[in-house]
Amino acid sequence: MKLNQPYDLIIIGGGVVGLTGAYFTSRKGRNVLLLEAESGIKHASVRNFGSLVPSGQQMGFFRELGERSMHWYRQFSPCPSFTRTVITKEEAQRQNNGIHVLFKHHGNGEITIGDSHQYYPIDSIREGVFFVDTKINEIMLSYANKVVNIESNEITKLWLGWYLDHADGMLTTTCRDGFHCVTALAGKGMTIDPALIEKVIEQIFFCNRLTIDLH
Repeated sequence: MKLNQPYDLIIIGGGVVGLTGAYFTSRKGRNVLLLEAESGIKHASVRNFGSLVPSGQQMGFFRELGERSMHWYRQFSPCPSFTRTVITKEEAQRQNNGIHVLFKHHGNGEITIGDSHQYYPIDSIREGVFFVDTKINEIMLSYANKVVNIESNEITKLWLGWYLDHADGMLTTTCRDGFHCVTALAGKGMTIDPALIEKVIEQIFFCNRLTIDLH
């Protein structure tokens, strides 16, 4: 890092959003400085578990971002058929409850199944008040049993992670001249990030303001 040279863009946060922003900035031939407080990746970028789920996004703006983002992940280039996915009644039910069914098998016979996105008001976090929706667990177990034969449906542990959410699905704004904020992607970051941040960087350099229409 060279502190005595000018940068076209300084990005705070080295998660998936910050890294993608640095990537698209450097592709434009601009000087970019990426700042990260931690020595390794933590928080929301780790909780994604490396999964890309465009079909799990709400129809409309976020679904389109997820689909457009796929061409930046070269491993998906042989798989164009995901855009023709038919949304069944069961799939719609999973989407409405933010459910993505993932599996991890442990050597002791346990299976981790996840995950679902449920969001609570910020006051609930301060007060430590959360509710387990047993209906969501039943939907996840029912779908999981269609994929693999699970001998026991006994739930031994529940895991809780943290994502920042926003009423519009994310927050993109220009706080003041030269200061821009992109946050609260609420677990959608890895999936929609490339297409979203490509638009963000274009607006920062050509408009100097973020005016992304989320609808």
